[in-house]
This record gives sequence, C-alpha cells and structure tokens, in this order.
Amino acid sequence: MYQQLKDSLFLFVPFLASLILSLVLTYLYFKDKNKRKLVFAFGLFISAFGFYAPLIESLGRTPVFPSGEWLFIPMALAVAIAALSSLFKVNNFQIPFIVFMIGAVLSLAAFFAQFSFAPLRLGLMVFFMGTAVPIMVYIFAKSRGSADLHFLIATLCFLFEGVVIDLGTSVDIPVMLAIFGLVFIAFMFNGPQTVNPSSLPSFILLEKKLEEANKNLEEMEAKLLKAERLAAIGELAGIIGHDLRNPLQGIRSATYYLKTHNGIAKDDPVCKEMLDEIDNCIRRSDKIINDLIDYSQVITLHPSLTDPKTLTTMSLNQIAVPANIEIVNKTTDKPVLEVDVLKIEHAFVAIIKNALDAMPEGGKLTIKTRTSHNFVVFSFQDTGLGMNQETLSKLFTPMFTTKAKGMGFGLAVCKRFVEAHSGKIAVESTPNQGTKIIVAFPINYQPER
Repeated sequence: MYQQLKDSLFLFVPFLASLILSLVLTYLYFKDKNKRKLVFAFGLFISAFGFYAPLIESLGRTPVFPSGEWLFIPMALAVAIAALSSLFKVNNFQIPFIVFMIGAVLSLAAFFAQFSFAPLRLGLMVFFMGTAVPIMVYIFAKSRGSADLHFLIATLCFLFEGVVIDLGTSVDIPVMLAIFGLVFIAFMFNGPQTVNPSSLPSFILLEKKLEEANKNLEEMEAKLLKAERLAAIGELAGIIGHDLRNPLQGIRSATYYLKTHNGIAKDDPVCKEMLDEIDNCIRRSDKIINDLIDYSQVITLHPSLTDPKTLTTMSLNQIAVPANIEIVNKTTDKPVLEVDVLKIEHAFVAIIKNALDAMPEGGKLTIKTRTSHNFVVFSFQDTGLGMNQETLSKLFTPMFTTKAKGMGFGLAVCKRFVEAHSGKIAVESTPNQGTKIIVAFPINYQPER
C-alpha cells in the first residue's frame, strides 16, 4: 500500500506540473497573443496525460488507454518548431502553428486508436528532438544567453524522457526528466528584459515587440494628425482673430452710443437688457478670440519682479466673485518672483473662474502658497462639484470643455503660460468633493529676455 501511494505521488508530480505550466502559458497567451506560448501550452497539456496510464496502474487500476507514448510527440514537435522558428527568425508564426496543430491532432488520433507502431513513434521523437538539439547548441554558442541554456537543457530532458519511455526500460527516469524539463521551460519563459537577435528569447518576445511598435506607431500618427489640426487651427485663429476684432469693436462702440445717446435705451428696460446682452456676447467673443490667439502664437515673455500675494490679488481684482462664494487668500508676499505678470495673471484668472463655475450653489475657494525644493507652489482649492478621471485626463486638452459656453482653450493656454516659465501644473479632484489645482514656479528662474 505504501509503495503504491509513493509511486502514484511520484507520477502525479509531472502530471500536475505539466497541467499547471500549460495553464500559465495559456494565461500569458491571452495577455500578449503570442502563439508560441500557445504551442508550448498545448504540448505540455497533452504530454501531461502521457503519465495517465502509469499513474492509474500505480493505483492498482486498469487504464482505458494503456499506452500513452504518442502523447509525448506534440511536446517534441513544439520544441523542434520553437528551435527552427528561432533559427530562421520567423515573424509570422501562423504556418508553424498550423503545422503543430496538425501534428498534435495526429498524435492524439494515434493515442486514441492505440496505434502501436513503436519504430515510427521512436523515429519521430528522435527526429524532432535531434533537429532541435543541434540548433539549440548553435544558438546558445552564439548568444550565451541563460534562456537558451535553459531551453537546451529542457530539450535534452524531453528527448531522453521520450526515448526512455519508448524503450520501456523505466518509469522513474522519465518522471525525473519530465520534472527537470518543465522547470527549465518555466525558466525560459521567465520573460527576459532585453532581446538579443541571435538568442532564443527573441522568438518569445518578437511578436509582442512588433505589436507594441505598431501600437506606438498608431498613437504617434494620431498625435501627429492632432498636432497638424491644432497648427492649422492656430494659424486660422490668428488670421480670424485679428480680422474679427475690428467689427467687434465697431459693435461695442455702437452699443455704447445707443446706451448713452438714445432715449429709448434709457427708458425701455427691455431695450437696455438687449444692449447689455450684446455687450456680454461681445465680451465672450473677444475672450474666445484672445484664447485662440494666445494658444496659437509663440509665447514671448516680458518678465518683471513680483510676489505671490500681488499676483493672486491682481488676478482676483479682475473677477466678479458671486456673493455666495467665499475667497480665502492665504498667499504670502515672499519669495520674490520674476515672471511675465500679465501672462501669469491670465493663467490664474482662468483657474479661479473655473473654480467659481464649479460652485454654482456657492462654496469656498482657498488660495495658498508655500515653498518646496526651490519652487514656490500655489494651490487653488475649491469645494465645488469635482471631476471624474475621464475629465481630469482631458482637462488641458485644447477645445475640451464641460461648459455650455466657451471653446475649451482657457486651461490649455494656462498650461502653456505656466510651462513657458519652466513651471508645472497639476490637478487633484474627486467628484462632489472639490478640485485642487497646484501651480509651481522655480524661485530662481530667469526668463529669456
């Protein structure tokens, strides 16, 4: 009884290890779609049941299929195909995969039919493994890679495992060889970080690298198209912006004249409301034109000395703050900064207006400064609606906006102005818990004049 239990456990180890490793390789296949891993997964899965008959016999039972030697052929074929594909640097693995599947199906058919032509089986085993071994020796001698050495050792283990089983001399030796072969196959698939073109890991990683390269190329093409589109928009914005300013100024002047010289405008509240609406539309149009021009043109800085308190105070003075919103300005008058005051005020106005818009029911905006690692850091913390991750990821993208009005250039321009000063801008936000925008400028930064 003890001997039976010992033998069954001994035979169960390679059976279980082969199944586990085949499942791991199948999982890895679904991650990177590398059919080479799938070939080894199938080969290992099928070869695991080669120990079915001796395992059942060790338990004192009679197996349904007493001869399972044909089940080791797919693994030998997988090794040979892997070696040949590495030698000839096969990029498209579709044909080798089909060849393997045909070989695996034929081996399974021979197993279920209990085809007992041992010389053919032994010849195939020796041919496949005999093909793989010299190739693996050549590749290892050329690359000196550890993965090549692991695969060579695994190849030799599977070769002698199949030969010993076919000769029928022992069960213990094939079991040990199978365990060693599985260990070294696992080592081989322990993804190397670099790829030597003459090394076996290249056949493991080649498809994945090609897929990553294709994906990166598609992303670069998309970015290039977007950059070209934005460049065209910028050029068009500059032309249209300058041409539109003159008629807008004319409309503004005409509106002012009607307000101040026309008795109807003074006496008729509806007429006055309409004229005020025209003024608002002119202001919004003018802002859109300014944003387009600011985003499209090359930034030229006109630096002057200032301090954090002055910057935030001057920015707040340009904004009509709603009565239901509290502004807490905790900025300091140190350290001294050398920046383009108008551009940074423009950026801060955009940030503050966004914060106010995010608090339609009222709230609190807290503005603070601190110094950190030779940077002065401004933080704008509101108690508004907050943003989800999707909105955050697009926040500084030109023409992206969640508002009913506007073109979505405000924060994009803000980011350009901050980065023109070698500064950094970041956003932290949680839906329904407010947003915090952090802007940092180097204290000793000296803009080019």
